Amino acid sequence: MAHILIVDNKKNMLTVLRMMLEEEGHTIRTATDGLTALETFKLIECHLVISDIRMSNMDGMQLMSEIKQIAPDVPVVLITAHGSIESAVEAMRQGAFDYITKPFEVNQIKSTVAKALEVYDLRRENRQLREEVRQQYEFRNIISRNSKMQHIFEIVRQVAPTPTTVLILGESGTGKELIAKAIHGLSDRAHQPFVKINCAAIPHDLLESELFGYEKGAFTGAHQQKKGKFELANGGTLFLDEIGDMQLSLQAKILRALQEQEFERVGGISPIKVDVRIIAATNQNLQQLMDTGKFRQDLYYRLSVVQIHLPPLAERKDDIPLLAQHFLEQYNRQLNKQTVLSAETYRLLTHYSWPGNIRELQNVIERAVVLSPTETITPTALPETFEKMNSEPTDSENYLRRLENGETLPELIEDIEKQIIAKALATSKDVQAQAARLLGVSRSHLHYKLKKYGLISDDETETD
Repeated sequence: MAHILIVDNKKNMLTVLRMMLEEEGHTIRTATDGLTALETFKLIECHLVISDIRMSNMDGMQLMSEIKQIAPDVPVVLITAHGSIESAVEAMRQGAFDYITKPFEVNQIKSTVAKALEVYDLRRENRQLREEVRQQYEFRNIISRNSKMQHIFEIVRQVAPTPTTVLILGESGTGKELIAKAIHGLSDRAHQPFVKINCAAIPHDLLESELFGYEKGAFTGAHQQKKGKFELANGGTLFLDEIGDMQLSLQAKILRALQEQEFERVGGISPIKVDVRIIAATNQNLQQLMDTGKFRQDLYYRLSVVQIHLPPLAERKDDIPLLAQHFLEQYNRQLNKQTVLSAETYRLLTHYSWPGNIRELQNVIERAVVLSPTETITPTALPETFEKMNSEPTDSENYLRRLENGETLPELIEDIEKQIIAKALATSKDVQAQAARLLGVSRSHLHYKLKKYGLISDDETETD
């Protein structure tokens, strides 16, 4: 049965209520004032509170308010010998389950308690169901056993319940939108809208009206008022994908909407208040865009309270077999097939560099399921890129061949190091400080290596 806390400053009333409800099989705890009751409530399991209103040091209304903050699902029944319609209305408005005036009938108390406990059970069941939905939503369609991704999942779990803005960085096809949806799904806004907009896919002159909406007559063709993405996401989450492509003039308006949670529609003069959580994403280097004046520094810091860097698929080699199998099962169901991947196909998939990341892997698997003439998918069902890869020797095979031809291991290692440094320098556009960061070495060490391998002249100095 239930655990019930009864609060009244008259001991005889506590005794009557205790005996009455213990007969029903309930476990009863009592307190003679509000403060003692609150301390008791914090220490015990409690399914229902019955409290007098007029008490010393903390009255029943104050006690109810404190209890609702701690455990909103627990019903509170208020009783009083000084009842009035006004006080009853106020008690119900503040969240009381019921309001009973003394003297009361035994059956009235028993009936009220039974109904209150039924409501408590329903609230608890609904909360459990919502939690199950949240757990099912958690990282749905994000398949990974990679340690970097597991660390990201932990960050998502920590940031999701907060209103904090999040900036997701990563190459195209790495799953930025899935992470954004996971954050939304694990938040208190999960049952509110998740609205997304791709800032790169909409012409710049139309993006403002898409985000903020417009009033009738705001421009040619605006025949009626239209709500923008901010209004549609009210109470929920707005996902700004590819925010690095947004023009500076619009960035200023986004910053204001973030800071003040209000904006005006295009052609409007009245500010519109919203409650929106912002998650942004980009595949661009925002630091470089800021350096060149193409992205506002204040907006960057506002968006990047928490940053999540998604690794490319090439850095998640251990996930490739899992993802390949997931997509294989998905397209087998859609196409009513029963294909499997051969061991050689798995090997090629794992060793491929995947410049298009997960999206490219998904497309490759779909193509293979469609084109494979047999149930076993062999490398012949893969794109030509893989055929070329299969016919060419691997790096390790090339290295072994060079050693067999008389090259020493130190010579081979130096040549590999020279190639890597040259590539890092080219990627960094000859900025040595950036190349050093990329390689994880000091600038002085990199400068030494550049001179050693003749990649710069002896009189050339370090560059920023």
